Amino acid sequence: MSIFKEDSPIFLLLTVIHIPIIAVVYKFSISFLKNKKQSARRNEIVSSILLLFLSFSYTTFIASLAMNFDFSESDNRPYDTIIWELTPTETTEYKIYTDIIPLTCEDLYGKMEYPYYSYEEEIKNSIFLKSSTYGQYAPPQKNAPPEIEYTIYEPKFNFVYDCILKDLKTLPKWTSQSIEKIDPFIFNAEDAYILDYNYDMDAYNNRKYLLTYKDKMIHIILEKHLTLEQIVILCEKLNL
Repeated sequence: MSIFKEDSPIFLLLTVIHIPIIAVVYKFSISFLKNKKQSARRNEIVSSILLLFLSFSYTTFIASLAMNFDFSESDNRPYDTIIWELTPTETTEYKIYTDIIPLTCEDLYGKMEYPYYSYEEEIKNSIFLKSSTYGQYAPPQKNAPPEIEYTIYEPKFNFVYDCILKDLKTLPKWTSQSIEKIDPFIFNAEDAYILDYNYDMDAYNNRKYLLTYKDKMIHIILEKHLTLEQIVILCEKLNL
């Protein structure tokens, strides 16, 4: 069961038990300060501050849990299976999904004569965040066709928005990467960034776009920089 689902037993349990926890701590605080012969006014102020701090800390804890851990159900989406040759002596089973995704490689690059694309959609939702991830993937191979992956984050609280944005803009230390702020106007965005990965092998280079809006962020992974014509198509397909 995914913790991102609001009817998840785990999620409901974590949401409900904070009420008695906070009540017990609040009552203990009042009794403790009273035994220390603190004034009623000071007792009220300190206990209220403690209550607010505990409530915020617990909410942050659940939000962090929801954003970083995925207790998901088995994948029941329909798919086809192909046997894919990795090497002359090694094969693997590769799943081909046919989910409907809003923006495809065909939209950006034109018609593709390639039968093994997997179109995948994964949507998670909680009281803190909705994230929708879409991808068009090809099996691992030399001279593979272009792929695309993008996630739309829709935080429901400002602190969640800030946490995700900070995480997406953090540059990993294990690779050479640069982040460049670009003109957001062409994306109808508030801010826009390009993050370039530069691995030792050119075959694994990719480009990441990070677009921020008032109520959402979009993280896009491509193999090449977008042209102006492709940006227009992207904005149209993603309703930007």
